[in-house]
Amino acid sequence: QPGPEVAEQLTVYQQNLKKKTAQMKAMASELNMYQAQVNEYKYEQERLARELTEMKRKYYVQKRKDKMVEDMEYEGGGVVSM
Repeated sequence: QPGPEVAEQLTVYQQNLKKKTAQMKAMASELNMYQAQVNEYKYEQERLARELTEMKRKYYVQKRKDKMVEDMEYEGGGVVSM
């Protein structure tokens, strides 16, 4: 049969273990929240990258159109009506 000191120490260890378990559960929950947030940011970054690519494509298409109009005006010696 363990003495009273051992029993008291065991009680302290059990209390500490309960506290640490609660802390660990809270930290695991917080980690899940941050992982979800990171996934949202990754999705948003990918969406913005696609949007930027599309804007660049539209910009260069318009630039080519403008250049063609400019070339036609130069070759024709006048203004091209649209």
